[in-house]
Amino acid sequence: MNRALVKGLALGAVTAFLSAAAHAQLTTFAQFTQSGGTRPFTFTNAGAGSTFTLTAPISVNFVFQVYNDYNGSSFATTIPAMMTLTSTVAGNVQTLGGFRNQPLTGITMTFTAVTPVNGKSNLLTVVANAGGDTSGGSIIGAVNSSAAGFSGSQAGASGDAVAMTSDFVSFAATSQRDYSISLNAVTQPIATSSGYLRSFTADGAGTFASDPAPFANVPEPASIALLALGGLALRRRRRH
Repeated sequence: MNRALVKGLALGAVTAFLSAAAHAQLTTFAQFTQSGGTRPFTFTNAGAGSTFTLTAPISVNFVFQVYNDYNGSSFATTIPAMMTLTSTVAGNVQTLGGFRNQPLTGITMTFTAVTPVNGKSNLLTVVANAGGDTSGGSIIGAVNSSAAGFSGSQAGASGDAVAMTSDFVSFAATSQRDYSISLNAVTQPIATSSGYLRSFTADGAGTFASDPAPFANVPEPASIALLALGGLALRRRRRH
């Protein structure tokens, strides 16, 4: 069978598995694509001390798909940002048919705008922790696959505990929040070693959703002025 087809089927199976518990009313409000680093997403097998991190902060293209104070009235504008990620394992890997599920906790993801607006730069911060028998997230992949998924969700008071904050949108009214990151070009195909996932590195891209969608924080006058000046400067450059 064609290798590309095999990879596509494996990723499709992972995506279907990750989406099984998704809530139809969730709205995607942001996404990112990797623009720097080579396989920076790193799972390090160290027994109970195993970690899932980035080798170093990486450059990403971050996009809000809802109204926000960074972009003003513009949607889907690419924002150059830096991403960080840290987490540790919350327990041994789980066997789910032909898949392996590695629960994680102590998850912190940050997306910081390269160019702040009025001193504000926190595009999105995600914090997820283990609670009871759940984890803040997990890595799921088919055995021997070079693709996997990293995701977590918060549905009311049950499920995984996922908190989100931002300088530009508010999550105060949200009752459900989730994230889903596709891990591609996985080195050391998905497998188990000593009770945890085997060490691997990968590239990644992801989406973030909530119910309802977050709403824009009310901009301060200085922010509005800065955005207006930026737009005026851009129009002047285009004229010349």
